Amino acid sequence: MKNIAKKNGHIRSISKRLIVLGYVTVLCTTIILSAFNLGMLVMNLKNRAYEQTDMLAISYAQSLENVMTRVYDELGIIATNKEIAQQYVTLDKAALENYLIGADKKSGKTSEYMFYSISLIDPSGKTYDGYDLSKRSYVQKALSGQANLSAPVFSAKDKINTYYAAQKMNNGIADGAVFVGLNIDFFYNVIKGYEESNDYGGKAFVVNKDGQIVVCSNQDILSDGVNPITLVKNGKIEKENPNGTYNAKDYEGMAKLVEEMVKGGTDHTKFTYSDGKSYYVSYKPVQGPSGTDDGWSIAVLVPTKVVTSDFVSALISSIVLVIISVAVVTI
Repeated sequence: MKNIAKKNGHIRSISKRLIVLGYVTVLCTTIILSAFNLGMLVMNLKNRAYEQTDMLAISYAQSLENVMTRVYDELGIIATNKEIAQQYVTLDKAALENYLIGADKKSGKTSEYMFYSISLIDPSGKTYDGYDLSKRSYVQKALSGQANLSAPVFSAKDKINTYYAAQKMNNGIADGAVFVGLNIDFFYNVIKGYEESNDYGGKAFVVNKDGQIVVCSNQDILSDGVNPITLVKNGKIEKENPNGTYNAKDYEGMAKLVEEMVKGGTDHTKFTYSDGKSYYVSYKPVQGPSGTDDGWSIAVLVPTKVVTSDFVSALISSIVLVIISVAVVTI
């Protein structure tokens, strides 16, 4: 009898061990599968974020290219106008404005004409009213035959940030150049829709081939001519008495990104923006018309918190699943 009791006790002990082993196996299997699924989820969410930024970068780059083409096409028409070219040395401000209004009406774009100002430069780099602009890079390029867009410039006269597009006169009469002013929102309106339509804090900005930010929502950054690369390198921006305050350390992540953007490539990565937040970003060159070399590049950003919030939701679901699995096994 004692042997039988001992044998039954041994069997019960083995059964308990098997049950415990079953619990552990189910629990470990659930945890391993949950961890695997979470890892796959993170990868899929990250890839999805990059796919989104890639598509947006392509779309907005194309839109900017279309706008740039329109600017250069209109500028080319003005540069070949014989009536203006014949008068470029003596044409006064009123005559220029009358021409702009006239061209405005002729084009049927009275309320939406892209240029808010127009001026002519003689071969020495001076305007019709004697201002010497010969040291400005966009003027030098235009006089040498290179049509180009300037980085944003603060116009003291008009009290606004503006772009200048300049091109050499091209009608066989004059050797000077023509330049036009564009409102600062002209290019920003292309990406404004993205920044205002998303509810997760997505951003976009454009730099030129020198690394200067030329399109963004922050007017101070534009008027101060912020270049993240030189800001981090020098510890400050080049402009004296800037409108904004810039901590070079805050721009370190952005500077590394811009260094890649100015190389003219297309890629996506993760970086820390000047606001201290982490973003997934895709960047792509903005190709101007043939014969131009502005070297713009656009970056489209999606906060990593978009992926993090989805991951947290999935993690909570996985924890609940593990708890349920343990409860079911123990019942």
